[in-house]
Amino acid sequence: MPRLRLPESLAVLCQRDFRLYWLGQAVSLTGTWAQGMAQSWLVLGLTSSAFALGVVNFASAIPTLLLALLGGAAADRLDKRRILLATQVAMLLLALALGVLVALEWVQYWHVVLIALLLGIAIAYDLPANQALVPELVEREQIHRAIALNGAIFHGSRLVGPALAGLVIAVVGLAGGFFLNALSFVAVIASLLAIRSRGVPAEAGRGSQVRAILEGPAYVRSQPRIAAMLGFTALTAAFVFPNLAIMMPVYARDVLQVGVAEMGLIMAASGLGALVGSMALLGVRRAQQMQRIGQGVVLLTFSLSALAWVRLFLLALGGVALLSFGVSIAMGLAATVIQQQVAPEVRGRVMGLYSLAFMGVIPFSGLAATALADWVGLPAVMQASGLLYGLGALVLFARMRSARTVSAMLPEAEPAPSVATTR
Repeated sequence: MPRLRLPESLAVLCQRDFRLYWLGQAVSLTGTWAQGMAQSWLVLGLTSSAFALGVVNFASAIPTLLLALLGGAAADRLDKRRILLATQVAMLLLALALGVLVALEWVQYWHVVLIALLLGIAIAYDLPANQALVPELVEREQIHRAIALNGAIFHGSRLVGPALAGLVIAVVGLAGGFFLNALSFVAVIASLLAIRSRGVPAEAGRGSQVRAILEGPAYVRSQPRIAAMLGFTALTAAFVFPNLAIMMPVYARDVLQVGVAEMGLIMAASGLGALVGSMALLGVRRAQQMQRIGQGVVLLTFSLSALAWVRLFLLALGGVALLSFGVSIAMGLAATVIQQQVAPEVRGRVMGLYSLAFMGVIPFSGLAATALADWVGLPAVMQASGLLYGLGALVLFARMRSARTVSAMLPEAEPAPSVATTR
């Protein structure tokens, strides 16, 4: 039978192992977003506090701050596939445990915090291994498309997961959101068992663990493009994600004054905007990357500031979609620049630093934003976040230009030198 011919932008799906892993991740991430919505409503029901949401987010993200460098070194020195199998099984069991506690009506707030902390430990090892594995599943010239498609399922699952969670919660209760997530892990575990192991490089076990960890920051210092994108990632985590990923349930309940069904639609609109942004990345050429990142920043600043004033539900849906579109463009291109530049033998450690720049910042920015929201109100926090983000990005880009790093990003460049040349 003739083989199905895919458009060039989707030809990366012809790679068997990438296709299997991509499909497994699509199912698993849908469950992850479903649990995220269920957990937010559970915490609000137990505490009625925005700060309590910040504490749960802090507990899930603080292990990344402490363990991201270890996770990155493990991804370079161990079999990434086996790391991911261990972390995915651990996350399945944690989702199942929380679902049982909710179903039996035994759940207390400290249970949620403890499970979030354990989940964060698994994520600290899962993220670098996942981000380092994906480029190994495709040809080098297809890396940017693989990253874009990975972003598409991450954000596309935001479209399906919360809406599905809202339906499940309405029918069977909050526990259904957690059981749905536990079931979804079966798909990605099956895909990991089906793909071929890449093993580890022959030189991976050489040297001490401490030396392996220190090589990551040393390598980044020698690569200004990577360092700049890590700084931009941290800036976005500080001012955008607390409003988008943590406090949307508070925005729905207290600002828009709507319920869980409408909250599901808000999260679906967010997922739709981000999905469109991810698919748009498939057509971005390397010479356009910095220009598109700048456009994403402008859109983020405008939409986040505008949401602070919106009280109509339909306008809020549009504003959230625009906000997520901008995040998808800016963050997706930042990750692409890093993955295109980094040397393969240090990829895990650099992606560990990427996880640190993102997940390591969110615990503190989330706590600060939720505490301020309880004090001065969420609209004021959103307005200030939008203005500070735009100002911070302007300063960062000005420093990049003065250091002559922007011009280095525009032309086609050869991959960065290996870690051995930076010692």
